[in-house]
Order: sequence, then C-alpha cells, then structure tokens
Amino acid sequence: MIHADLVNIAFGAHGGVAGLAFLGFIKYGLWASEYKDWQTNSKKAMHHAQRLLAVELGERLNPVLNDAGRVVLSEIVDAYGSYREKEVDPTKSEDYRNALFDFVEGNVGEMARYARLLRIHALATFWRKALTWTIFILLSVQALLLVTLLMDLMGLFAPSNCLVCWSLLPTCLSAWSCLLCLALTVHYHNKGSLYFVEEVEPSK
Repeated sequence: MIHADLVNIAFGAHGGVAGLAFLGFIKYGLWASEYKDWQTNSKKAMHHAQRLLAVELGERLNPVLNDAGRVVLSEIVDAYGSYREKEVDPTKSEDYRNALFDFVEGNVGEMARYARLLRIHALATFWRKALTWTIFILLSVQALLLVTLLMDLMGLFAPSNCLVCWSLLPTCLSAWSCLLCLALTVHYHNKGSLYFVEEVEPSK
C-alpha cells in the first residue's frame, strides 16, 4: 500500500470518528435537554423523599416538644432556700430519644431509598460530566489528526506510514473511554428513573 492510500484511509476513518464524536457531543453534553429533564426529575424525587421524612419526623417530635414546654423544673440555688424555675430541655429527655428511635425504626426503608437516590444522582452527574469531557477530548484528538493528515495530502508535511498507523491508538483509547462513560451514564440514569416513577408520580 502506497503512502497516499494509507493517508486517505486514515483521513476517512478519523473523519468518520470526528463526525460521530460531534453528534455525541451535542446529544450527550451537559446542555442536552434530556439531561436537564433527568436532573429536574431527580431533584423532584429527592425533594419528595425529604418532605415525607420531614413530615414523619415532625409528627413524632411535636407531642414531645409540646409537652416539654409545660414542664418546669425548680432548682434550689443556696442554703437559704432561694430557687429559680426553668423549662426542661426536651432534647435531653427520654421521650425525645424514644421519639427519634421510633422515627428511625419506622422509616428505615424510606431513608435507605433517599440515600440511594442521593448516591445515584451524584454518580450520574459525575459520569455525565466525564462523558462530556471524554467526547471533547476525542473530538480534539480527531481534529488534530485530521489537520496533520490534511497537511500530508497538501504536501506540507509527510509523516511516516508507521506514524499514520499509530494515529489510531489515541483514537481507540479516547473512543473506549467515551463508551465506558456512556455505559455508566446510561446505567445510573436508568436506575434514577426507577425512583422518578416511585417517588414523583404518586404525588401528582
């Protein structure tokens, strides 16, 4: 195979990868409408779970706090019998600790779901950002290689056949990184969507 044929093949291959990378950059970037919708639904689901837990905690603690406000503790402060009165701190009472224990024991599943949703949201956001950057790197690498090969075709620069073949290495590495980030992004987006159905839709 002569050098010109090899360069033409490499130019076509890198051009195709660059085109796919550009489309992926538009579709899977942080600005994509699909990602913004997912973020909105994820935040709604977290807010819904927070509200459920807050309401339940309030129902558990309100009786304890209301009763504590009516309890007065008298303290003798000197040998002459002087004393002062102060309200009991409800957060140090046995009833308060029991109310918290009952809340935790009765809402273990809900708190676990909320913790999982927080983790999924964080991981999905991380991998979406990673995907955006890896596609950008892939697109930049392809642009650089295409410029180099174009200079070769124009007779301005003549890389060896070995160098032309080795140009596939950064392309393969970048493309593999994109596919990995894409797979993890889709995985966590799908897991998060399960919570959208469970948490958001019943509240409508």
